[in-house]
Amino acid sequence: MADELPFKLRKSLLGKHFVNYLCPKCKRTLENSLKDAGKKDNCPSCSATFVVPGESAIREREQQRIQEEQEAKEEAEREAQESLDREVELAETRKQRLREREAIEEVNRRKAEQAAEELRKSHSGYVYHVEHFSPRFDGCGKHLENCINHYSQQGWEYVDFNIFTVHSSPGCLGSLLGLPGDVRVMHLLTFKKKIVSG
Repeated sequence: MADELPFKLRKSLLGKHFVNYLCPKCKRTLENSLKDAGKKDNCPSCSATFVVPGESAIREREQQRIQEEQEAKEEAEREAQESLDREVELAETRKQRLREREAIEEVNRRKAEQAAEELRKSHSGYVYHVEHFSPRFDGCGKHLENCINHYSQQGWEYVDFNIFTVHSSPGCLGSLLGLPGDVRVMHLLTFKKKIVSG
């Protein structure tokens, strides 16, 4: 291949590329479209025949295009791999959390079963009675004492005393009128008695 004539690239406002060079014979400044690079042409002044330069620029542009496409492909593959790695990591995290939650649920289930078994053993052989106790502010202690003694004489053993607060809804009409629900305080005495087998 003959040596390429020296040239300069020029880009127009419309984005087209041109090559500027000198006629190898009369040195007149000539210009051709880059698309004509590698083709034979004649100088309009001296009629000299030559090959329009610029093929090296075309090769460089093609190599640059291939390199950019390769880099874009590698970048897309890298991003796809990173996205896949994140999905795998997220899936593993979800599995680990699920295993941890299942382990916690299993521990709680075993504790509940153990507590239920202990409660069953501790309550086995007894029958229970719960009495609603209405305290009197004047002599409350005496009233409670009388109530416990009363059931003790009947063979009941005192177990516990609890206070519960019960909230009841105001109902449909009360809700429409914006009325609050009722709050009731309940005092409960618990007694137990051994079951006498026949």
